Amino acid sequence: MPSYCSPNHQEIYDKTQTCYTKAQLILIAKQYNKYAKKKIKLNTSKKELLKDLHNRLQTHEAKWHQHHFMNNVNEEEKDSLIESFKPEKPKEWNVNERQWLNTYDILEVMEQYEDKYPSFKFLGVFPIDFEHKVNGKHCVSPVMCNFDLKSLLKRKITQCGAVLNLDYHYQSGSHWVCLYIGLVPHNPNFGCYYIDSGASKAPSEVVTFFKKIKSQIVDHYSKEDSDKFKFRENKKQFQFKNTECGMFSMYFLIQFLKQRSFKTIINSKINDDGAFKLRDEYYLTS
Repeated sequence: MPSYCSPNHQEIYDKTQTCYTKAQLILIAKQYNKYAKKKIKLNTSKKELLKDLHNRLQTHEAKWHQHHFMNNVNEEEKDSLIESFKPEKPKEWNVNERQWLNTYDILEVMEQYEDKYPSFKFLGVFPIDFEHKVNGKHCVSPVMCNFDLKSLLKRKITQCGAVLNLDYHYQSGSHWVCLYIGLVPHNPNFGCYYIDSGASKAPSEVVTFFKKIKSQIVDHYSKEDSDKFKFRENKKQFQFKNTECGMFSMYFLIQFLKQRSFKTIINSKINDDGAFKLRDEYYLTS
């Protein structure tokens, strides 16, 4: 059963049944003690501290940062508390549980996986014309226009990914797909991978982007290594309904991060209902 913690705090939960570090619990307890007549004992075990806070606050620990006594905590500390948990389920899902994911919904999840995997850079969520120059000057998505292999490797980034919408930047959005790029030859998934849950072929914009990266790969690595950097895409269709393309796209990227091979990923048995159930795994739904 998945916990409610962010991916980066899952191990903490597995050991202590809380998403918080002890330092975070002490921070919350100190703030509580400023207003309480009966103080929480700070010099105790994490288990006892957690138990005492639960008994006093009587709310889900993901909500503890919202208590009035936390109002004076600085923004950085409060953000750290919030980011210990998965992103909250969007309110719109209370009306329509299969609500289509928007850009922000996807960013919130993938940025947490970026924290979990330091070698991974989530490039962002972009329209399919991500390299288009508006009025011939400004790139729709500068991160993609300015993609630089050497700069990424210098920062010890060895893999990156993006979620793309097949609509242009001036359209409302139609379908989410994902792009994963393994940047180093020792990565089993060295190469550029495009997965569309609907199994449509990669648009020309994606192929052009691959060619740009390939030229940088050729300049940086030996011919033997650079020849291994290829473009691959799925032929199997996973999605047959119309709501879970965003969930499929995140799922595929996360499988790459877990070092699943492309062959394993594209042969997985995930379907629309399985992708829908992942909403409970990727978001705080209770």
